[in-house]
Amino acid sequence: MDSKRPYETVVVFDPDLPQEKKDGVFQRIREIISQFDGEIEKVESWGVRTLAYPIRKKEKGEYHIIYYWAKPGVVQALENYFRVNEEVMRFLSVLRKEKIKEGRDGGTAGSTETAGPGNPTAAT
Repeated sequence: MDSKRPYETVVVFDPDLPQEKKDGVFQRIREIISQFDGEIEKVESWGVRTLAYPIRKKEKGEYHIIYYWAKPGVVQALENYFRVNEEVMRFLSVLRKEKIKEGRDGGTAGSTETAGPGNPTAAT
């Protein structure tokens, strides 16, 4: 029996996309996560930000991050959905090493700490 693992997925939408279409994408994301006995821990909207380079002739994207627990295989299923969905401009999913940490602002910024090139001393 596979145990649940913590993941986070960042999804970038076209900022001109109607809210109904974004809601439809989020509904499908919830369904896919549920298929893998998962549960969404938290969803954050990072708002509209300038992209590093144009994507589909757009200079800006609307960023959302989803923190969730699910069984292995969920990332492949989500990414298969994102690849065929024209509403999603870009996406990235990673396995988290620990639970999200609540910041002083209630967890809306700096939600996770991981060791890496920019932060070699973070607790693992």
